[in-house]
Amino acid sequence: MKFKFFFLLGLFLILMPKTHSYQESLEISDCVIIFYNGNIPGVAYMTIRQKEQQADCLRAVRLAEPAPESRVEMHDHVSDFSQGSEIKKMIQLSKIDIPTDGSPVRFEPGGKHLMLYYVPDAFKRCPTLSLILTFEKAGEKLVLFSIQPAGGAGKNSKNVSCCCE
Repeated sequence: MKFKFFFLLGLFLILMPKTHSYQESLEISDCVIIFYNGNIPGVAYMTIRQKEQQADCLRAVRLAEPAPESRVEMHDHVSDFSQGSEIKKMIQLSKIDIPTDGSPVRFEPGGKHLMLYYVPDAFKRCPTLSLILTFEKAGEKLVLFSIQPAGGAGKNSKNVSCCCE
């Protein structure tokens, strides 16, 4: 009797229609981290695009390898004209919406970016660093970033690919 139950359960799971995966609907590219000398926070850039027409938003980012003091914050630059001329201010974001129309969300100098605080020096010496991006619907996505030297390619690194799980 148990064998028949498990056989039918297995057959059902194999034949059951596959549900849509939100993770597969996101495309993440141009992933670069730049670390500076000293205690200056690192900065990360990337491009996120929704491949299908479904809303999602980036809620949090963290290092994939545990590091007790480390933290990653999402930032953007906004223009302030209150003093008569344009002054750019950096603000921390609690979420970043990913448009449903397929237009890319670019993390780049002078705009949206990730700030990496208190990253261990051993991580900075590696050629890559993995971050976990947490999306509202797609859930957690492991993304591999290429580490570039300060003054290096930065936002012009369109040839850098991201590995995602």
